[in-house]
Amino acid sequence: MKHNIFYIKDEILNEYLRVYGRGPHSKDYEYNIAIEAKYYFDIHLKQVHVIGFEQNDNQHDFPRDFSPTIEDVKEILIKYNKEDTPVDFELAPVKDGEFLGYSYPFQIKRFYKASDATSNNELASAINKYANKYGWKDLSLIIVPIIKGKEEDKTGFNVDELKSMLEIQEGALRIVYMAQIMGTSIGFVQLWGSKEAKTESM
Repeated sequence: MKHNIFYIKDEILNEYLRVYGRGPHSKDYEYNIAIEAKYYFDIHLKQVHVIGFEQNDNQHDFPRDFSPTIEDVKEILIKYNKEDTPVDFELAPVKDGEFLGYSYPFQIKRFYKASDATSNNELASAINKYANKYGWKDLSLIIVPIIKGKEEDKTGFNVDELKSMLEIQEGALRIVYMAQIMGTSIGFVQLWGSKEAKTESM
């Protein structure tokens, strides 16, 4: 029986990446962001989530709720994950192992910056372009700056200034986050939120 979403616990996804990881220039990059987002929002919202991926139209016999092996995960992610979709992953809240009936969809975009470039304007422009492209009030955007160059030359972004430059239409997105890579972990800074999101917990 075919299901539209494949839900997976972070432990088995981590194990899949450890055994079959293809590196940061592959789809694994998005899987790592999904895992880090799950960790962050579990703590931030004091709520356990599972990670979900949209499935394509290819048929398979995997049940909706099962404990996949890493070989199962490899097959599902490579053969059955949907491509060219606004949703790179979802986070679905669960309680006592039961789904709560809703999920939060996310889109991931990378932004490349030279180490010696001042790019607040360029990043704000990119975020505005991405945000107003989707027109989906439930979708959250995670922007991931990738700074190229020597480590000692790298400079960050002025977050307050960046926020002031955003021109996002109400209803275009739910929330915009910027991922901050700190050693082996990733944090998330909220840059913009819709009026609806500001009245809720995420």
